Amino acid sequence: MVALDDGMIKATDHVDTGCGVYPMHGALMKDHNWNKGGYHVIDVPHVLMFSSNIGVSRLIDEHYHNQPEKFVEGLRRIGIGAPLGLRELFSWCCGSCHTHA
Repeated sequence: MVALDDGMIKATDHVDTGCGVYPMHGALMKDHNWNKGGYHVIDVPHVLMFSSNIGVSRLIDEHYHNQPEKFVEGLRRIGIGAPLGLRELFSWCCGSCHTHA
């Protein structure tokens, strides 16, 4: 989403996810369907729809490799890393649902 927001990629762009296994920075990355042959070349909407680890990682690495701080700033801009507010959400049960030893 950050890369789309930043104009680094378009929905019509494609990425090659290969056979579902891809070497990245010294480790093998796998998509969940690697044992069925992977997705091969897919467009950005399908990368997101399939939640392709390889597709997302290749797009981010290609466009933010030399400026990772820009990607991190984009994550913060869209709210990744912000407090979830769970304490406030569940404050109604704090006194009644805790058990004490």
